[in-house]
Amino acid sequence: MENGAKILDVLYGTETFLLELSIEYSLLGFTVIDKKKLFLLFLASIKPNNLNFNHADIFNETRWIHRSAADYV
Repeated sequence: MENGAKILDVLYGTETFLLELSIEYSLLGFTVIDKKKLFLLFLASIKPNNLNFNHADIFNETRWIHRSAADYV
């Protein structure tokens, strides 16, 4: 992956894998969408700057992500 690449992950499990990736690949940008708000709040307190968390239930909400928002999904 090229430096500055943006990765989008829609998770319904543990986000620790993406947390580890964001630490190891600090020049990439990571975005997580998950429905578990409490866990996201915990991880938000320890996350690196290149990792962003968003709370949403993709099965019950209609939110569109622009196709240029991520290089890898």
